[in-house]
Amino acid sequence: MSEYEDMVKESGMSQEEWDDLVFQDNVMEMISDVYYKDKSSIHGMGIFAKQNLKPGDFIGLFTFNKKYRTPLSRWANHAKTNNALLCNADDENFEDIIVIACKDIAKDSEILLNYTHVL
Repeated sequence: MSEYEDMVKESGMSQEEWDDLVFQDNVMEMISDVYYKDKSSIHGMGIFAKQNLKPGDFIGLFTFNKKYRTPLSRWANHAKTNNALLCNADDENFEDIIVIACKDIAKDSEILLNYTHVL
């Protein structure tokens, strides 16, 4: 069983529910100075670092206005050996999810998230 299949099983959601979530048309494309989208050796497309990142560095928004997804939420691949974290924003006026580096990420390395962990 792949890491992705393990994650789907651990989430308690069906594959159909994950597909509905992943393939929504509400992705807000945006340009980032921190990451870019490209082909992934893990699965389809992925998100890659435009620069060297250190733990604690802000990578970008995962969701926007609790309504729209960003390229990070659409294209970042899942891995148990993630190098970035999903975090609830601290600002009481900002309830969206952000992505923060949790390990050193070298320029042009794929940014990987563990979808089951949100801080």
